[in-house]
Amino acid sequence: MKRRGMKTAVGNKVDNLVRSVEKQVIPRLNWRDTIVPVTLLSLLLIVSSCSHEDTASDSLGKEKETELIVGGAASLKDAFEELGADFTATHPNINILFSFAGSNLLARQVESGAPVDIIAVASEDILHHLDSAQLLLPGSRREFAGNQLCILLPEGSTLSIPDISHLGGIPLQRIAIASAGVPVRLYTEEAIRKSGLWEELLPRFVYGGNVRHVLSYVERGEVDCGFVYTSDAQTASGTRIACIVDSSLHSPIRYPAAILRTSLHPEEAMLFLHYLTSSEAKEVLQRYGFATPIEPKGS
Repeated sequence: MKRRGMKTAVGNKVDNLVRSVEKQVIPRLNWRDTIVPVTLLSLLLIVSSCSHEDTASDSLGKEKETELIVGGAASLKDAFEELGADFTATHPNINILFSFAGSNLLARQVESGAPVDIIAVASEDILHHLDSAQLLLPGSRREFAGNQLCILLPEGSTLSIPDISHLGGIPLQRIAIASAGVPVRLYTEEAIRKSGLWEELLPRFVYGGNVRHVLSYVERGEVDCGFVYTSDAQTASGTRIACIVDSSLHSPIRYPAAILRTSLHPEEAMLFLHYLTSSEAKEVLQRYGFATPIEPKGS
């Protein structure tokens, strides 16, 4: 991951280790596995320890630096890396370390005690769950983006899928969707069930641990199509969008973020949350395919 000045040498080494674990471990897991939360928790603890030692050795004659650990939904990876770099450029004494995974896995990491300052997910329900468990700092919740669901095809595909209802009349062999528990799976399943096609398509599903795994299946041409967010489709290579799924077929896709009660740096964390809802951040998010936050009903 590119951090453009956001990391120390120790942080870079640990980041490479995190990426290695993500590539080698996560693809083999289903949603019930507990290895990933434990593994990433251990790595984050190492990061925290190493960063404190590194800061101590470099602190003479320098203003104290703060490190924020941000757990982000996999679909936020590209946008958040740019936002993190931009934020650090204007707040040079705050370093940001990201950990990206499926929103459900991020929640498990938090529940397991991972030293995360901020969590940003693709599901209101997940944040409500963490709030009910009294894990979030009261009053810190911010909604910063929305998204759309689409059906993505390999670039060389000759299939035509004008809308989701046409999936039942096409001889598809493999359809990639996310594993149970991942927010994009919830939206996908809602849409397919409301279209009356779930039972018919069930034998053809191929499951990915998160939306980026589904995206990779389509990019490599290993499936006929896949359900992903339009923001992921925009950053993909060798693919094309067949259609946008009618938003009336699934729950609104909202991205909320909040500060953890256990954060050692709540003031600095709030600065980053304020930045996420700024006009500058919205421009970046829109460039990566995200939508303006959807107003909750009754607001």
